Amino acid sequence: MSADTVLARINAALARAGIAAALSLGAAGSAAPVPVPGVTTLAASLTLTLPLPEGLIVVAAGGAAPTPAGPDLELSSATVVTGSTVSAETARVPEGGVIVWGDGTQGGTEHVYTVPGTYSVRVEVDGAVLRSTIRTLTVLGPHGLPEWFTAPFQAPLVITEGGVYSGNYRSNDWRVPAVQIKTREAVFLGKMRLEGRGVLVECAYEDVTLTMRNVYGVGLNPNEAGRRHGRFVNCEDFVSVDIENCYCEKTSGIYFRSWTGRAAQGTPTINVQKVRAKNIEGRLSDGAGGYSAGFYRVQFLQINAIANIPRVKIKWNSVLNEARNSRVEDNINLGGSSGTEDSWIEIAYNLIDGAYDAVPGARYTGGGILIGDGAGGQNIHVHHNAVVQSSNYSVANAGAHRNVLFEDNRWASTGRLADGTLVNTINDNGGYNRNYARALNWQPASVIWRRNIAAHGKPTASNPNRRGDYSLNAPTLSTSIDNTSLNGGVGAVTDADVQAVRDWHAGLVAAGNVTIGLAA
Repeated sequence: MSADTVLARINAALARAGIAAALSLGAAGSAAPVPVPGVTTLAASLTLTLPLPEGLIVVAAGGAAPTPAGPDLELSSATVVTGSTVSAETARVPEGGVIVWGDGTQGGTEHVYTVPGTYSVRVEVDGAVLRSTIRTLTVLGPHGLPEWFTAPFQAPLVITEGGVYSGNYRSNDWRVPAVQIKTREAVFLGKMRLEGRGVLVECAYEDVTLTMRNVYGVGLNPNEAGRRHGRFVNCEDFVSVDIENCYCEKTSGIYFRSWTGRAAQGTPTINVQKVRAKNIEGRLSDGAGGYSAGFYRVQFLQINAIANIPRVKIKWNSVLNEARNSRVEDNINLGGSSGTEDSWIEIAYNLIDGAYDAVPGARYTGGGILIGDGAGGQNIHVHHNAVVQSSNYSVANAGAHRNVLFEDNRWASTGRLADGTLVNTINDNGGYNRNYARALNWQPASVIWRRNIAAHGKPTASNPNRRGDYSLNAPTLSTSIDNTSLNGGVGAVTDADVQAVRDWHAGLVAAGNVTIGLAA
């Protein structure tokens, strides 16, 4: 069969498939064709002509470096303050493309943000996200970086009496916290920047009463083999801890254990609100600035084995974990902890974006929000949370047996990374309700899942459309009311599905006029 006949048959097949492409054969030994738009040279005598779709990478003959051919989006700045105008320019965007600004608005080429935060700006065509256009924009408060943020670091701080403390402190020794609280008197930390190779804020005494506002903390590699990053805040045997409008990065999160039971009526026992966190880090140091294969199970926030604790609110927090740059177990974990009959633990309006093993394709047991872990629990309300790109479960109950309400939460995960890597070899269902704690007096009528919306992808190489939105074990272990799945639970979960959940949360933040992260 001649080459011309082969090419004719290929072109006919392309036409039948509706693909606007054509192969042509040049004369043997002829000079290389002159490059023209939409024409890709495959060999000196073989040319493929086609319109280049979004995201296509073209590799020239002879192993030349690949060049991106997808659409583009450029912002006038990656960081702005509220009230200023952001401009966007687009190139190679298909007809019908619209700029989506990430705060519930879309359209136009200029936008003004009124609420500080981190926004995902991108172009969509008929609701589909063009991944090559996704850009991250940071919107600061009206005054930008505050003056206190840029002050020089001082040696670690030891607090031995109550009062108000500010300033910037750094510890280069993992054994020494950046700030140690060694008093039972009330302490307020505000307008403070911390760095350290161990714990950043350590409640070193019993009966600590701590308030934190506008504290910015970054964890450093401990540079001792087998050692993990320290906690942002570590509190055991405390009276009251109240944390709002703070930021942490590369820490092993916030940890609570052993409440003393002496918080005054009307004051918060645990209040963690409007905290922005990035890359919760549980990987172990290799001692040379990098990480070994080992890890320790850490969380953005854990309340460990505290029963019957009143006035607990975990609200309006935003956690971003990047694949291959973090290792979180459960982003929010209630390990055998519970509220009281008249004061339920409230976990609400949080955004969890990302939960991955250090090696994203490996077996992974972490995820988004987990209650009832280990020793059961009760009196817990989980509502209006958004969980995306969790490579295991998103929202789950592992053993809380009564007075539990999951309502109006949304979650969506594609089950893969942007480069196509499939995540987690075991990948559980997005929302699950099980009795791992082996509670004997389970009350399914009071364990309620209501009005949640799910899209949890569990793709495999042989089944890219595999889903696992729910495993609620109703009516044996729960009561399920009006829970739904995107697209009827059929088909692969898309990037647009994930982005829609992020946008839903951004809309809640805007409607509530909430500032997440530093506010001064």
